[in-house]
Amino acid sequence: MFFSVEAHAQTVLDDYKIPMPDIELMSDEAYNAISTEYKEVPFGDESLSYKIRLPNDWIKETEAGLGSFSVSSKVFGNIARFHGAPKFTGNRSRFTIQVIGLDYQLTAEQWFLQHLLANGYSIQGFRMIDETEAEALFVMIDNSISYVVRASAHISGKSVVLAQHFLPIEWWDDSKVSQAHIVSSFSLLKKEQVFVEEMKFFHFLDVTELQYPASWEMRASPLRSIDNMNVQILNVVSRTNSKYGGGVKFLNGKIDVNLVSVFVADSLEVEKQAYKESFIKAGLVIQDSLNVEEKFVLNKQFSSFKIEAFEAIDTKNTVLDYEVWLASFSAGDYYYFVSLLTPSRDDDFYVWSRNTQTYKLILKLIKPLDESIVER
Repeated sequence: MFFSVEAHAQTVLDDYKIPMPDIELMSDEAYNAISTEYKEVPFGDESLSYKIRLPNDWIKETEAGLGSFSVSSKVFGNIARFHGAPKFTGNRSRFTIQVIGLDYQLTAEQWFLQHLLANGYSIQGFRMIDETEAEALFVMIDNSISYVVRASAHISGKSVVLAQHFLPIEWWDDSKVSQAHIVSSFSLLKKEQVFVEEMKFFHFLDVTELQYPASWEMRASPLRSIDNMNVQILNVVSRTNSKYGGGVKFLNGKIDVNLVSVFVADSLEVEKQAYKESFIKAGLVIQDSLNVEEKFVLNKQFSSFKIEAFEAIDTKNTVLDYEVWLASFSAGDYYYFVSLLTPSRDDDFYVWSRNTQTYKLILKLIKPLDESIVER
């Protein structure tokens, strides 16, 4: 299999780590006095229920004007639309609430950045609130009109709800405080927490249980010894390629899970160093260390957890840059090494996001079975 991602410069971290502008807001009491609260359960779907406060002179569009509703991962479905008061000159502000389905497990930050980058919006500010919510300020042109848009993305269940305030750029100075209040007042009332994909199970004998998304492929090495057990979980895509003939599977990411018995290893650190050297033998050149800002949650029975990440290049494919992540920990009679090989975030942010989020999910769900935990 071959890595299929096309290299293209997207200095993602440089582009989006722009702080949101510092806007002095009025007090909650003052804003509440000039606004009206809306609470809705759109189309009877509790996972989409929301509340928002809008200025008293804003008008809610009837559902008849929104068209048919459905949740798809390809196009946005319209939940609600509000319009600001007409101006003597210029265009009106509007606030929209839309929903789109997720194909894979992503954070709100990852999804929102992909959305902004794919549409080429000029990002003026961005912040992650938590894994299910992110906010951005950006400039866009719609029907030849320039808008400053303040928006928040919220993950609920298998969907993303996108709330956006479109402010004509000529009204930015006069209305930026109101815009900030409107967007910050929006929230989902009943966020659902579910797996986006079906999860599959794999067992290392009676030692460890592993879960992984159904869209990834499992490759288990033949079990020759219980002292060293390994599986690979692959992000692959099938494509027709005239160069190689017929259908070809391309590799977009790889997660390795290795269990090494403490009875055949000198120590966790020694074994980890040997594991790193295996990357070099496979043709990877490990380069600078990377900061890992993600928060990892592991089963409480694991100990000695450490996560490292590195930039890397493949001597067989110098077009792409890669990242190697390596987690090491222990439980019972085994040392655990879980690694990720992925195209770098700057080569393809979408693939990188899917790979790293799957990696975090696998680490969160892997667990030693009770029968394997003994005091040493």
